Amino acid sequence: YPSPDFEEQEFAVEASVIIPVFNGARRLRDCLDSLLSQTHDAWECICVDDCSVDLSREILGEYARRDPRFKVIVRETCGGLFAALNDGLRVARGDYVFFAGCGDVLPPRCLETADILARTTGAGLLQLGATTHGFDPASVRTAHEVLTARDLFDRFLLRGHPLANTFYRTNAVVDVRFDERMGILAETMFGLDMMLKVNEAARCAFSGCRHPGLQGSGVAATAKGAS
Repeated sequence: YPSPDFEEQEFAVEASVIIPVFNGARRLRDCLDSLLSQTHDAWECICVDDCSVDLSREILGEYARRDPRFKVIVRETCGGLFAALNDGLRVARGDYVFFAGCGDVLPPRCLETADILARTTGAGLLQLGATTHGFDPASVRTAHEVLTARDLFDRFLLRGHPLANTFYRTNAVVDVRFDERMGILAETMFGLDMMLKVNEAARCAFSGCRHPGLQGSGVAATAKGAS
């Protein structure tokens, strides 16, 4: 099937979800279906197939034909996880970008929560927690935490891994890319670069993936050359 072009579409885009895919057919439908089940529908999903040899490419084509919000990039050479993510970043049009693994399942209110948090705080980074029950839009507006860049950096160092379940404002990430030469350290360096770009971040407890993050969600296992 032909990869769709990336000309301006008629639908509004507030979130760009970037999904690198390598031989992820077993769980890919669950991931893509979770996007179709979102309560917030202003999104695009950029799937970057990194030379899969299973049925991943056929599944991606099926979803792209069903819904124009799914966009597929088919790489001609296998570049690994971070090359795929960079390809997605180059074409993202949303106000915020979010990285998901091809086996991640987003809770139904994930994008809605991020949208409320963005409109309430205007923060450059939005971090969601793993609580999926008891969602209340008013709680997101009032019970969130705003972190300064220093707070964010200190928390980053204490945890020792990049921020998970995080939406990045696109105008902050426009000239930031993953260094494909650094292997798994590329994610850490990307997170550090982003913290230097923003003045504050907002965090709430709701609607994040339970197993998020580029390495922790299974993306590394499904993107060739990431380990």
